[in-house]
This record gives sequence, structure tokens and C-alpha cells, in this order.
Amino acid sequence: MSERTTVLLADDHPGILTAVSKYLERQGIEVVGRAKDGHQALSQIQEMRPAIALLDIRMPGVSGIEVTRLAVNCAPETSVILFSGYGSRELIVEALDAGARGFLMKNAALAEVLLAVEVVSRGGRYVDAMLAASLDAPDESPTLTERERDVVRQAGER
Repeated sequence: MSERTTVLLADDHPGILTAVSKYLERQGIEVVGRAKDGHQALSQIQEMRPAIALLDIRMPGVSGIEVTRLAVNCAPETSVILFSGYGSRELIVEALDAGARGFLMKNAALAEVLLAVEVVSRGGRYVDAMLAASLDAPDESPTLTERERDVVRQAGER
């Protein structure tokens, strides 16, 4: 039997923490911690060393992007997936540059959250399918940088 993937969830909205935790646990993912702000998330990442940290970008105290930057140094074995109610090419690039391995929209289906966790836990990168499509749309972004093209390519390879 394979070892269960461990996940830490961080969001300042208790309903999101509960719903996502319950869903992931029903799917065989071990939720080892829940944090309500960035400081608590970073502390739990350092203490628990989960395989995945699923972090809201906008949290009280320290943002998810800043937690990602810090976690890359203090817990490099933890891969970060950021999620947000707002998505843009600039925000995705900033998240990936900070060291995130994935980016999801908060309104993504729970099945997509699970897919992101699975892809990232296997060493891949995951970008929300709708965001990846918008990055590749010629009328939205006629001049993607090489890094942005790489993100779109990797998102399509999942």
C-alpha cells in the first residue's frame, strides 16, 4: 500500500477549510493541518512538513505568496499550491516565481483541487484549466514570455 499524501490547508474562511478538508480526506488524502492565516500556515509547514500546502493567496498577516517564498527555503520538501478568487497572468507568474507548483481558482470544482494535489504530489505543475486556456488565448496575451509559454505547456501536459 502506498503512503498517503499529506496536505496542509490555509484559508481565512472556515467554510472553505472544512469543505476542502472533508473532500480530500474522503479521497484518501491526509489533511495534517488547517491554518486560518499566513503566520499559522508557515508555522505548521515548518512543524509538519506536509507533502502539499494548499494556500489562499489573500490571508491575514502574511500572504500565500509570501508564505510560499519562505516555505521554499525552510521546508523545500513541501510543494505549494496557491488558490485565489482572482486570477491573472501576472498573479500566476508571480506565484510560480515565488516557488508555487500549482495555481487554482477558488471556484474550481473539488475534483480539480484533488487533481492539482495529485499532479503536484507526483512532481508536476498544475495551473487551473480555465486560467491556462486564457493564458494561451491570442486576444488575451499576444506576447507571452518564455516562462509563461512554459507554464501553459506544462498545464496542458497533465
